Amino acid sequence: MEADPKALKAQEKCAGLSLPIPESVLEEQRPELSEEEIGKNRQYAKCMQEHGAPDFPDTGADGHFQESPWDSASAGAERAARACAPIIGIPDDAPSPKG
Repeated sequence: MEADPKALKAQEKCAGLSLPIPESVLEEQRPELSEEEIGKNRQYAKCMQEHGAPDFPDTGADGHFQESPWDSASAGAERAARACAPIIGIPDDAPSPKG
């Protein structure tokens, strides 16, 4: 099951407002990813880093994105998100999220 892109974008924008959650709790709540999902996440991270978001987090051995601060609001990050969206199932012609 893939996460809703709008929910992910909202979480990124509001990340500074929440209290940190211990890594051990986060690890327990992460679903196990299939090899295909792990591959997509790795491909997405690489794409984001190569297309304008060099600070986008890498994936861990489990395929989940590592906790790392990155500037999701920068012009480069927005360009990268548009370029890389098809990797995670967002069509090229999807409307921009309104927020």
